[in-house]
Amino acid sequence: MTLLAMLYTPVRSDAVVGELRLSEPTNLILPELPQIEMLALTGKEIEGDIITALLQRVNLNNMFGESTRKMSDINGNSKSFEQLSSQHSCSYKVRLEDIGRHLRCECLVTDVFGRSSDPAYAETASVSPGIPKIDKLEIEGRGFHTNLYARGEGGKKYNPVA
Repeated sequence: MTLLAMLYTPVRSDAVVGELRLSEPTNLILPELPQIEMLALTGKEIEGDIITALLQRVNLNNMFGESTRKMSDINGNSKSFEQLSSQHSCSYKVRLEDIGRHLRCECLVTDVFGRSSDPAYAETASVSPGIPKIDKLEIEGRGFHTNLYARGEGGKKYNPVA
């Protein structure tokens, strides 16, 4: 069994240098702390669309434990999201109550030793209403009289023009 000890010189914040010291010997050497280099959001900030948070270029040296992501609005109110099987992304379907808000994704990576990275954040622009969609359109007409019936759903209330 090999033990590792380090020689170091402590330096105070006021630049006073201390005496040379020898650290306690140890046989446990840990890799560097996990770091998230980039957290990206894909998708449009439109009601009904899906926003996906992608974790890119994680420095873990094959010591990947788990990552946790939380989608919330700018005020910190948590939103539910669907964890994908790849464990490198999560998705969130933008809802009606998100209109006018900014959404934020927070990601933390933990290695197999239980050490966590600093949190990474990604934020969307303000969420816009979706484009109205027509499910069914029925037109009735008898002679000179015409009635137009339409049922719509989406961001703003749909008012058909006859």
